[in-house]
Parts: sequence; C-alpha cells; structure tokens
Amino acid sequence: GIDWSSPDDFGFGDHFVSQVTANLTVPEDGAYAFRLTSDDGSRLRIDGSTVIDHDGLHGAEPKDGTVELTSGHHPLRIDHFDRTGGQQITLEWKPPGAGDFAVVPTSVLSTDADVVRVTAPGRKECEGVLDSPGDGLPLAGTHPDYALTDLRPAGFEPQVTAMDWLPDGRLAVTTWGGTDNTTGEVYLLDNVQGDTGPGEVTAKKVAEGLKEPMGIKAVDGKLYVSQKHELTELTDADGDDVTDGRRTVATWPYGGNFHEFAFGLLYRD
Repeated sequence: GIDWSSPDDFGFGDHFVSQVTANLTVPEDGAYAFRLTSDDGSRLRIDGSTVIDHDGLHGAEPKDGTVELTSGHHPLRIDHFDRTGGQQITLEWKPPGAGDFAVVPTSVLSTDADVVRVTAPGRKECEGVLDSPGDGLPLAGTHPDYALTDLRPAGFEPQVTAMDWLPDGRLAVTTWGGTDNTTGEVYLLDNVQGDTGPGEVTAKKVAEGLKEPMGIKAVDGKLYVSQKHELTELTDADGDDVTDGRRTVATWPYGGNFHEFAFGLLYRD
C-alpha cells in the first residue's frame, strides 16, 4: 500500500517532491472515505477531482475526505512535498460498511501496462540548500539572435515578479516583497531601450505596500497590478509619476495559504 515514512522509502530526506499515480479498483458503488496523512503538504485526486487538499507545512497529520465512487477502475494521484524534518505519505480508506480506516491495500492498486514515465536522469536540486531555481545565479548565456544589456543601476537589486512596457518606452516592474507580506513595490525604469547601460537607467518607485504582486499591465495611463488576493488599479492623478489612487477592480478566492499566487496579467481590449 501507500505507506511511506523514511528517507529510504522516498530516496531523499529533505527538500523534495513526490508523486503517486495509480488505478484504484473499487469493488462496489458507494461513499468511500479516505484519510491522507502526510509530512509536509499533499493532495489526493481521484478521477481528476480533489478529494483531500492537505497543503502547507506541517507534521504527519491526517486529513479526511469522502467521495462517491462506482465499481471499477478510477485514476488516483497524490502530489506531495517535504521541506525538512520527517517525511510521510500514508493513504487509508474506509469502504462502504467498513468500521474503521485501513491502509489502501496493494491488491486494489495498479498501473497501466507498457506505460513508461520518462524523466531526465539524475538528481534535481538547486545550487545550495537555501537557493531557489535561478535565484541570484549568473546568466550562462543568450541565444545568438539576442543582445544582452545590463539595465540594473548600482544598488538597485529588485526581486522582479512582473514587467510591462509603457507607451513612452519606460518599463514598469513589480517586486515580490516576501512571503505573506505587503511590501511589494512598483518601479518605473527609464532609458532602458537602445544604446544604454546601468549608468543611464533610472528607477523610480511609484507604489508600495502591495501583497506579493506578480502581474502588471499599463492600460490608458493607469497601472493594473495582480496582487495575491485581488486586481488593483493604480492611478497618478497629479502627474508626478507616483501613484496616489488605488482601487480594487476584482477579487478572487484566497485562502491565506502561502502557496497561492496570482501570476501574470493579460489585457484584452
């Protein structure tokens, strides 16, 4: 069954992700209760629908969910990640008429014949324990059709999350601000096109106090920013290139989890 709780089971001790895929054979129609115990976060999907969402950083805690199933085969998938400390995935079920939970037996789990999941060989890891992919690492090179230009003035080291061009050639940039903080910012960079360099580029902060903004779009003289929890309109009423108006355009479901983001921003006229 799916009951793993050691580095030997997973092949890693800390900082890894794992995925379980199988076909679940259900003996009869009815309501099936599942219990997913994981360290850290996990999610159980059956027939493409989420049955248990057990995300977040936590120890080996159980979480239950129930789904109506018909007899036969059902695609099952578990996504799991581990940060530090212990590691575990245990999937239990309580079929109709059962008195208690038990580990889902291997006899009802199978995989499709002659299907090979291809992955690149070798370990996948960042440069250091505290690194993120590409975080602070030098650019190795560019395609021959492109020219690489350094646009960062001395002392300007933003955690860039989104960019958009303004009609006058300036570049609007949002910065992250950190997990679960409202310290994201918006900058306007000038002199960023043509024969330029760090000495010619200027960066002016035009907005701050944003919650992990990861999308920006300039439309009709206004800047629209996708924060973690809402779409925000920024306006500059007095023309000094510092936004002095802020309006919530739209909101979306946000549960407060640090894994939730609102990436990118597209505009359709």
